Amino acid sequence: MNPRINQFFKYLQSADTRLLLLDYDGTLAPFRKRRDLAFPYDGIIERLDRLIESERTTVIIVSGRAIEDLKPLLKLEKLPEIWGSHGWERLDKDGNYSMKSRNDDAVKRLEKARSFILDNGLQDYMEEKPASLAVHFRDVEPDIVVAIKNKISHIWKELSGGSELILS
Repeated sequence: MNPRINQFFKYLQSADTRLLLLDYDGTLAPFRKRRDLAFPYDGIIERLDRLIESERTTVIIVSGRAIEDLKPLLKLEKLPEIWGSHGWERLDKDGNYSMKSRNDDAVKRLEKARSFILDNGLQDYMEEKPASLAVHFRDVEPDIVVAIKNKISHIWKELSGGSELILS
């Protein structure tokens, strides 16, 4: 092993306090076509439980997912601090929930985007979050991805224009 990596882990073991920030999808759990079945990799829950129990390590999970969507997947003895919905939501280590406020215009524009998705039969690709909508293309054929992107891109640009909404 690289001597610098060995040195890092030696330092980490001797630290009085540690902070571990973890993403969910692709880090703690594999990407899945059905997001509700993206359970953590084998052994992750047990390791996280030990770290969370430790007084020396603060564990924070950060995710684009909504916190309520993460909780049933984690199945931890005690939840760590969680930042969900790309930072819009926070669940602190004591279980206190908070969310950034959204303005009325953005909420109306998100509802129009949601209606467009439903009206066009694209709900199987949609993930609703407290402050955003996502359209996922996991395991979708490339030609279908292009067709969907073409169908939604104009409405997304229209709805995000002149507002605080961001099209990404």
